[in-house]
Amino acid sequence: MALKLLRDLKDLKLSLLFVIVFAAFSTCYIAISYSKTPHHQQRYFHHMGERDQKRKVANSPEINGNKVNDNIKYNRSITFQVQASNVHNVSDTAVTTTTKTQQPTFSLETTKGIQQQRKKHMDRMCHRKYQIEALDFGSQKPIEVQAFKYLLDLSYVNDDYKIIVTTIHKVGSSNWRRFMQDLHKISSDKFRKAWPPLKFLSTRPTVEIQQNLKEYTKVLFVRHPLVRLLSAYRDKFVKLPTSHYVGAAVKIIKIIRKQSPANLKKPDMTFKEFLTYLDGAKNGQRFDSHWALTFKKYKPCHVRYDVIGKLETLLPDVDYLTEKLGVRGRVEYRYPKPYSGSSNTSLLIENYSKVPPELVRSICQIYHDDFIAFDYALPTNFSDLAEYLAKIG
Repeated sequence: MALKLLRDLKDLKLSLLFVIVFAAFSTCYIAISYSKTPHHQQRYFHHMGERDQKRKVANSPEINGNKVNDNIKYNRSITFQVQASNVHNVSDTAVTTTTKTQQPTFSLETTKGIQQQRKKHMDRMCHRKYQIEALDFGSQKPIEVQAFKYLLDLSYVNDDYKIIVTTIHKVGSSNWRRFMQDLHKISSDKFRKAWPPLKFLSTRPTVEIQQNLKEYTKVLFVRHPLVRLLSAYRDKFVKLPTSHYVGAAVKIIKIIRKQSPANLKKPDMTFKEFLTYLDGAKNGQRFDSHWALTFKKYKPCHVRYDVIGKLETLLPDVDYLTEKLGVRGRVEYRYPKPYSGSSNTSLLIENYSKVPPELVRSICQIYHDDFIAFDYALPTNFSDLAEYLAKIG
């Protein structure tokens, strides 16, 4: 009995030894075979997973869908997240959450797809809704510079990097000027001596302007109309930075209240009064540049900007632009934070809750083209804007 048990144990040890030797031999064989595999095939095996992931991104609805609602927001902890249901896959394939101390990671391929969708949307609106064809800047016929003076007076150009940045007040215009100054610093000596960083495109000869508009990358960043209006009101009529806006506030109060404010040096104009004043000038022709109508003044159907960025997707849009220019890591858009203070949800709700629904509806109608052309969703329930404002804030 004992001898039989010893023989069985011996057989078991031999079996285990055979399995170990066979496994080691198989591992060595696979490793040797792989090392003899051509390098490009090794790369193929190594990147199979990456290829599949790229296919998922390319076929995701945020790129190939009929409509991209890129209502991407930053919450109070500056966490990058996706708000709209039809771009929820971005969070899986392109964007990871981040805190204040860490920049968000994202897919340049996805951002490129969103850019393509924005331009397609603009082309579709210009053709179907507005029946406005893009200007042919390559034609021999000179453009009417006076018709585009407003946007040309707010456009900066860099010949080395072949870029024209057209700025909109209350859409980070100060930081875009800093961006163009930094780009100027890394430009050639020849260009830096010939052209200051903040000299407007409008100062060039008409023929040169037309050539630049044809050949250069044209950039325009926009912002949600209701958020921009609140930002303009708080910046110009709550802070009252200059005597010009003190005088403007006094004038508006006199129109709305039919009397002067109690304190002429610090007029207490409300947000409701500001919007009521705008509602009284429905064509918007004489609007201050900080709340001017973007579609009417910046003529996106005539110019057809190559990059249409949004303040709501600022960081990925800027990274896409710097990558396109080949200056990523050398020139950055030094924006203090993803949103200015007036843009958060609590301030939006606090201020718009004091405005009658019909007045908000009327304001949306005035800025209707800015909503439609740049693909911002209009409110559907003006009696209860809280949910809508939470999405855009």
